[in-house]
Amino acid sequence: MSPPLPSVSVCIPFYNGAAYAEQTLRSVLEQTWKDWELVVTDDDSPDGTAAVIEAFMRETADPRIRFERNPQRLGMVGNWNKVIGLARGRYIKLVCGDDYMRADCLERQVKELEERPSAALAASSRMIINSNGKSLFARACYKKSGLYPGTEAVRKGLLTGTNTIGDPVAVLFRAELLAKTGLFEPSVVYCTDIDLWLRLLLHGDLYFDTEPLAYYRIHKGSTGKALRDKTVQDFLHVVGRIEEASGMRFSPFQRRMIAVQSKAKSWVRQSIYRLLA
Repeated sequence: MSPPLPSVSVCIPFYNGAAYAEQTLRSVLEQTWKDWELVVTDDDSPDGTAAVIEAFMRETADPRIRFERNPQRLGMVGNWNKVIGLARGRYIKLVCGDDYMRADCLERQVKELEERPSAALAASSRMIINSNGKSLFARACYKKSGLYPGTEAVRKGLLTGTNTIGDPVAVLFRAELLAKTGLFEPSVVYCTDIDLWLRLLLHGDLYFDTEPLAYYRIHKGSTGKALRDKTVQDFLHVVGRIEEASGMRFSPFQRRMIAVQSKAKSWVRQSIYRLLA
């Protein structure tokens, strides 16, 4: 007989993640929720990431861990889609290779989804940390924990011009909904996670937990005017995609305001990150 499928698939797509890979991987083993599988891919990293992962697997000898190294680079979106395509759990959490989870993250978020069948995904506040792992501040776009209607969360996410749901490490979603939404969209380059979160929320509600259950690492070098401008263009691309998928419509004035907010918030966020990283 085949072993029962895990309730949660933690999916980690690495690229040049050797410096933080062990901490990220170990945060999965330290979860209080034990019914998980860990699916890991490495996008042909030249920095020795695969060797770190393989050493970790030898040390832990945990049969719940599966690892594949891409023979050639797929790029970020390709690698993200590759790793979640290997998932077998009812719930999926994507963790980028330099972030990690608080020990009770999976337990809390699984419970939140189990108790609320209408919820498409559970998200939480996240603790922003610098390259050395120092906690800087918690970030959340909802002030109260609770269930929020999906369509309202989508409209808020678009009209505010920023990611109101959370970075991948802070999100757990129902795998079955991918049959309706599809995977991460290759044409969305900078707002890739936001695009999928909003498409998922067209099929269910959002449960938001104000506890910081995840740690999101910031680095120098990921800022600048060119990146801000491209992020705004990408966000407007997401707006168009959600309009097409949902029937929502935004006026030219609303689109201008979305662009203004997206650019301003991107500037503020990147300025703070550059200062603190």
